[in-house]
Formats: sequence, C-alpha cells, structure tokens
Amino acid sequence: MKNLTTLKQLLKVFSFILWALFYLSIILFISLIFYGDRLENAVITNPMDYNFDAWGVRLYFAAMLGLYYMFAKAVSLLYKATISITATSPFPSKPLLYKTAGNLFILAGIGVILLQFIGPLLFINELHLRIDYTTLNAVFLIIIGLFFMFFGEAFLQAIAHKKENDLTI
Repeated sequence: MKNLTTLKQLLKVFSFILWALFYLSIILFISLIFYGDRLENAVITNPMDYNFDAWGVRLYFAAMLGLYYMFAKAVSLLYKATISITATSPFPSKPLLYKTAGNLFILAGIGVILLQFIGPLLFINELHLRIDYTTLNAVFLIIIGLFFMFFGEAFLQAIAHKKENDLTI
C-alpha cells in the first residue's frame, strides 16, 4: 500500500507540472501571435528565421499544443484512476479511465509522428522521413497507450468476474 501512495503522489506532482507547462505554453503561443514577428530556431543545422505570422507555423505550434494537451490529460486520467484504488478494494472504481488514457497516449504518439513528417514540409518545403529519438518516443507512447488499453480491459473483465462470483452461492 505504501507503493500505491507513492505512485499517487508522483502522479499528482507530474500532472501538476504538466498542466503548469501547458498553461505557460498557451501564454507563450498567445504572446508570439501578438508580439513575435520572427521565431528563431537554432536546432536545425542552419539556423533559420521562421515567420510566426505564417499560418503554417501557427498551425504547427497549435498542433503541438493539442498533442501536449492529450498527453497531460492522459496523465491526469491515470492519476484519477489510481486515486480510486484503495486498500479495501483492489480494483479501481473507474477502469474506463485507463482505456481513455491509453487512447489519448496512442493519439498523441500518432500525432507526434505525423507532425515530424509534416513539419519539414511546412517549413522548408521538403519531404523528410527520418527516424530519430522523437519517433522512438512516439512509438513508446503508442506502446504505453496499448498497455493501458489492455490494462483497462483487464480491470473491466476482473470486475465483471468478481460481480459474477459474488452472485454465485
């Protein structure tokens, strides 16, 4: 039970940090819309200036915010599902939250892969298909999403079997 309490606290802190960063990102996005004429990115081998007034850059940034929202929401759902597990009941009272979190992880992973494919097309008008750490992280998100979907379904079946056993004389 001590491990479960630690897990609940860690998920609570992680969820709080994710939401704080999400709201800061929204503030940054709004400030860049109104005040940022140029957005400089030095991550690419030749540093380029991206015009933040261009629709492609705004759309890309908004899509990244949407994917980040899905990830933060999935972690929040995991926290809510973990809270429902108590010492008296080994099953969560809301097992569908695990499946929903799994779906959000899968959508976020697929979205990251699509953005990595579409990003160079929007910014430098070239089609690149590369596999790097971002792609591997997205695949990891998809695997985690599948795991939580399986986990939620297993809990649903376990609850159904427990109810059936409780009715048996």
